[in-house]
This record gives sequence, C-alpha cells and structure tokens, in this order.
Amino acid sequence: MLKTVIGRFGRRTGIRTSERTRLSTSKRFSTNNKPGIEQDTNGEKSEMLTHHDSYRDLDKLDFMTATKILFTTPPKNKKFGLDFHLVQLFFVCLPSLAVYLVAQYARHEMKKMDAELEKRQIEESKKLKATEEEVLKSNPHLLEVKERLESLEKTVSEIVTESKNQRDMKVLKQNENDQKQRASSTAVEPSSNKQASNKQETQQVENQKATQDGSTSDANFIHQIPAVLLTIMADEEPKSLDYVNEIVLKKRKNNEDWAIRRREQLQQRVKKSKSDNFVIKKPEQFIREYRDREIDLIKMKHRAKRPIKSSSLSQSKLLFVIRIQGKTDMHPQTRKLLYSLRLRRKFTGVFLKANDRNLEVLQKVEPYVAYGYPNLKSVNELVYKKGLAKFNKQLCPLTDNNIIEQALGEHKIICIEDVVNEIANVGPHFKEVCHFLCPFSLNKPEKALQGKKKPFRDGGDSGNRGDQINDLVSKMN
Repeated sequence: MLKTVIGRFGRRTGIRTSERTRLSTSKRFSTNNKPGIEQDTNGEKSEMLTHHDSYRDLDKLDFMTATKILFTTPPKNKKFGLDFHLVQLFFVCLPSLAVYLVAQYARHEMKKMDAELEKRQIEESKKLKATEEEVLKSNPHLLEVKERLESLEKTVSEIVTESKNQRDMKVLKQNENDQKQRASSTAVEPSSNKQASNKQETQQVENQKATQDGSTSDANFIHQIPAVLLTIMADEEPKSLDYVNEIVLKKRKNNEDWAIRRREQLQQRVKKSKSDNFVIKKPEQFIREYRDREIDLIKMKHRAKRPIKSSSLSQSKLLFVIRIQGKTDMHPQTRKLLYSLRLRRKFTGVFLKANDRNLEVLQKVEPYVAYGYPNLKSVNELVYKKGLAKFNKQLCPLTDNNIIEQALGEHKIICIEDVVNEIANVGPHFKEVCHFLCPFSLNKPEKALQGKKKPFRDGGDSGNRGDQINDLVSKMN
C-alpha cells in the first residue's frame, strides 16, 4: 500500500519534488546558507555546483582552516535536532583532527626518543673519558705518546694544506694564462688559429704534467711522514726490553712437548683398551691358569705346616702389613685370607697385632705381602700423611679432631695424637682404632720390587722384614 501511494504521489508531483530535493541538498552542503531572494533555474544550478565543489574541498583542508570556514557563517537549518555545522564538523573535520593528534603524539614520542639517545650518548662519552683518564693516570707513558700523536696529526694536516694550496695556485695561474691567450687570439688574424690550437695542446700537456706533479707531491708527502716520526721518536730515551732467560724458554718448550706426548699416549691407551675388549683365549691358557692356582694352594698348605718362630712373637706387639702382589695365579682361598686382613688392593697397608692367629694367616699369604715391626716415626707419618677415616659411611681425612671425638670419644680418644699413641702402644682399644681408620693406600716405590714372590731372607721382597719395614714405608709414603 505504501509503495502504491508513494508512486501515485510521485507521478503527480514528479518534477517539483526533484527540483525541491536539489535545492534542499544545495542548501544543506553550502557554507553560505543565508536567507536571500529566489533566483532563476540557471543561477540555482551554478550555485549547486559551487556548493558541491566547496564541500569536496573541505576534505583537503586543514583542521584549523576548515573550522574557520564552518564557524564564519553558521546555517539556520537543523539536522537531528542540532545545528548543521556541528554535524558537518563531526563528519568532515574529525578525520583531519585524528590525523593531527596522531602526528602530534608521534612528534612527542620522537622528541622523547631523541632526548633519551642524547642522554645515552652523553653518558657513554663520560664513561669513555673516565676510562681514558684512568688508563692515562695508570700509564704516564701513554700521555707522552698521545701528545706526540697529536703533534704528528697537526704536522700532517699542515703538510696536506700546503700541498693543496700549491695546487690551487698553479691552477689559478694556468687559468689566467688561458684567458690572456684567448684575448690575444681574438685580436690576431684567422691565420693564427692554428697557433692557438697548438698552444692549447701544449697547455693540456702542461696540465697533465701539473696533475702528475701533484701526485708526486703526494708521494713526497708520504715519504716525509717517516722523517717526522723519526724526529719525534728520537726524543725518547731508550728503554730496556723485557726478556726471558733461554733456559726458561727451553724448559717451557720441553714441558709442552712432554704434555703433548703424554696426552697422545693416553689417547692411544684408551683406543687400545676399547679395541681389546674382545680377546680370544686358547684352551692351553685356561689350563695353565688352573694349574698355577692349584700349585698356589698346595704351597699355601705346606707353609701352614711350618712352625712359627718364637723370636717373631717376642720382638714387638705391632705389625704393619703391605700387599705387594696382584691377583695373578692366586687361589680363591688366599684371596679370602687377604680380604680378611682388609688388603683388597695392591700397595695397601694395615696395622695388626703380632699374635699367633695373625702370624699364621701371614705365613699362609707370605708371597703376596711384606710385613714387619714399625717404629713410632713411621706410625706417626702414616697416620698424618695417609690417614683416612670412615665416618657416617664416608671417607674423611684426619684434619678435624671433632670427627675423632665423635667416633672414638667413648674410648677417651679425642685427637690424632691419641690415635697414634693407641696404635704404637697397641692399647686396649687398638681394634676399634684400626677399624675406624681405612687401609693406607701407599705409593708405588720408585725402584720396582725384585722377585716379588721370593722371600726377603732369600733376597726377595715378600715375607717378614723385621725392622727394615720402616725403610720400605718411607719409600712408599
């Protein structure tokens, strides 16, 4: 129904409504909407065009100029209950206002960034100056070098300026000569043109020579600089150079070579150990090992039947036992006896009481150990140098008496001196002290032990040494 009514109404008043809408639009978008006299249709069309053009130009204007144009002649018509210039300001001028505000914010941020950069540069320059001053104060020789370098720079700059001035003077003189020759050539007949051309050619050649002279002057300047340097450095007093003795240098070189060789040897050993994991053994080898073990067991039984000498019992109450043999050709029973004496590794030592039971065990494992009667000095050195205690399931060196007091305070042993005294005199708490101390791990002697399984009385190293065990302890401690 609405469409039909609007259509009929539009047919009746088609032309008039179109003209009215055009007039209203022209009035809406114009800046000069004052009440005036009605004009012709041609005048109205021209006004419409001008109003449309002015409206289009408003987008290109700045914020300040647009507001001035809008507020000079405010219209009477209203839109949405507001003055039309406010609506126009909202739709036209706000984008330019937003751009203006963004630009101002960006300028403000850029100024902040520039200020921060300037501050950082000033701080860095101050730090550099402070470091330079500290270095110069610490090394006064650098001040002299700096002054000489500055004087060098001045002399170099003077030489460069002089050479440039000389070139400029030559060029000016040549230009003046060229102008004079040109003036004279205009006064001369046309026949003299050939001579002028020849002169120009000669001038070009001279110019080339001048450029070459300039390059040669640069070369001479380069050669002059070392002379200036020599004159400045001649003022310095000769200083003694730091040197190192030739013997020290040779020793360093030898040590480095030795370290390199040692490293290579270790690397080769590691490679061999990795490559030699899989070894093929012949059955003859297993048979030989088994026979050696059986022979070791038979010999141990023969040694056990020997009587113990009474002199060994009456000599001293304390024994020090060192294991000097590995586990090759060893029967499991001998290994068990060595483990009972706490001698699990080679070159480990233990204090024992000189009683019948211990002497019987030592007689059975005689080829694998060396034992004797230590004095107070060797006991003291062993405890102080190689003493390690087992406390709270951890190995601790005997550097703190508190550990000894906590472990052996019940037996009135509170310091290392008490431990040494208890061991040397074989006191009532000798067993507790020996179990508190771990087996002493000794060093390999410089000279290899000769005839390890041969007894000491026959010129070997194993067995009872008596008092001479102290010499072996001093070598291995």
